[in-house]
Amino acid sequence: NMDVNDPEQALPSITITMNGTTAMAPEMIFRAGYEWNFLTTTAKDTPPYSSQDLQNDRPAASRGQFWRYALPSMFSQLLNSCFIIVDGLFIGQNLGDAGLAAINVAWPIVAVIQSVSLAVGTGGAVRLATARGRGDETEALAARGNTLVLLAVCAAALEVGLGLTYPRILPLIGANAELYPLAAAYSRVACLLSPLQVFSCGLLPLVRSDLGVGFV
Repeated sequence: NMDVNDPEQALPSITITMNGTTAMAPEMIFRAGYEWNFLTTTAKDTPPYSSQDLQNDRPAASRGQFWRYALPSMFSQLLNSCFIIVDGLFIGQNLGDAGLAAINVAWPIVAVIQSVSLAVGTGGAVRLATARGRGDETEALAARGNTLVLLAVCAAALEVGLGLTYPRILPLIGANAELYPLAAAYSRVACLLSPLQVFSCGLLPLVRSDLGVGFV
């Protein structure tokens, strides 16, 4: 009997499943087939919400949104990597084969800087985007602020840590007597300017989540 004094007890429990797994939580279903009117229920002539409806409602919009975010992200990462080509052009022209070999020997140090900054920036961007999706502006602001602070801490730690240890790291990763002076000079500059690299890589996903994909 749907006409009871407690609508919550009378509300039917509805679950949509697809391939044996729950496809949508009951509280997210709006085409339930019943319409509440004060303390009574009236059956509505709505068609059943089939699994085919569920599949047809979202893919086109989801695909468009995916490429709207994916393509600018791919392009920005491509631009961010262009400085590797610039290094090769300038150093190859001025220092020859030994200079190019020294860059390759020292590159793991630069890769550590990039990987740490991308890890922090991407993690913060996910937290920020999730909070914005829930409409929780307070948590979104906290995620943004914490990410900026963590990027600053990582920048200082990498600059000091790698700056003090690169003379010991380079011989372990293949810098011989000929390549060590060139690799050390390159590593010294990379460590000194590592804060710029940290914020360059780390802020990119954060800004994209904060201001939108069209801004980046």
